[in-house]
Amino acid sequence: MDILAELAYIGHNTAAVNHLLSNIDDDTLAEVYGHLNTPESSFYRNVAGVEMMRRGLPIDDDADEFFIHRRDDGEL
Repeated sequence: MDILAELAYIGHNTAAVNHLLSNIDDDTLAEVYGHLNTPESSFYRNVAGVEMMRRGLPIDDDADEFFIHRRDDGEL
């Protein structure tokens, strides 16, 4: 999926990730959201989830896990 490669290239630039995800159709966004299910992709999954909520799309992934990353400086 090219969008996942684009996300990896963009990195953690919130504005760029949001811009990319806000310019794809609903079905593609839902598919991308479904593929972002690892602790390493939680940043992208959160941004995609916010975009889905903004569009009024259901988030029904049956996930009952939440990932919290601790930054190198000890902050959450």
